[in-house]
Amino acid sequence: MNVQMTETDIKNETSTIGRFPDIKQAVFMTLYFWLAAIILITILTFTLPKYFIKNNVFLISVLTGITVFIILLILGGKKTKKPLKEIFPFRHFNTGIILPLILATAGSIIVFSEIDHISHLLFPMFHIKRHLEFYVGKQAFLFLVIVIPFLEELFFRGLILGGFLTRYTVNKAIIASSIIFAFFYIPNQVFSGFFIGIFYGWLFANTRSLLPGIFAHSLFNLGGWLSFNLTKIDIHGFVQRINNYNLSIVEFQPLWFDLCGLAVFATGIYLLNAILKKGGLKNGGRQMHEVQEAGGN
Repeated sequence: MNVQMTETDIKNETSTIGRFPDIKQAVFMTLYFWLAAIILITILTFTLPKYFIKNNVFLISVLTGITVFIILLILGGKKTKKPLKEIFPFRHFNTGIILPLILATAGSIIVFSEIDHISHLLFPMFHIKRHLEFYVGKQAFLFLVIVIPFLEELFFRGLILGGFLTRYTVNKAIIASSIIFAFFYIPNQVFSGFFIGIFYGWLFANTRSLLPGIFAHSLFNLGGWLSFNLTKIDIHGFVQRINNYNLSIVEFQPLWFDLCGLAVFATGIYLLNAILKKGGLKNGGRQMHEVQEAGGN
């Protein structure tokens, strides 16, 4: 899809359209997530046996996050007063973007990993042993690669960005939703969260489907999982030292590794943009019109 044309379309056709949420409502929803999660965990802490909590921190945290996400998706979906297939579109998309998407995601894993190191340098973290449970093993794979990408794309791109695109220009909608996504990952992934939000938001705005974003998000998280589980590969700053994992120690990646990641990422984005401009203008424009028309009904 040609983003510039999309912005023009929105300015001309959405002056009276405004599906839930707006920016303020989206910020409050994100705050509600953390507040509800804290309240739920507090309740569980005082009701469940201490030995169970101590041995099941990962399970409790995961189930709490999933529960709150589902509640917000249900309540937010009702607030939009739109059909679920419109709020959470799983439209078919040009499969020609899959290979460039893999390239862009592979490069982003390296680039954003280095950006995370900058976050850790600016916002020092403490030694967290329990943190490893969210990255190591089969249960972590299920959580990181399947559950998180699906729920986060539904919430941040489907519900939030989908609402923004009926209220603001494409660029403003993507940037605003990316800031909120970055806020969700404060402090240690705030910068990478912003740029990841830009990438996935751009994908959603151009394809009008959650599928490419879920696919890219899953691949990205798979890279994070592999960096903790493929310990035989020795790349400083990228492959994590499981036996001595300390977020307070910042170890940057080799320059050659960063440059390779940047080149792969740039190549993937270039190819994606070329394919979407060539084949997405007709379909994307039609999909944009359908969303706008539905928003006005």
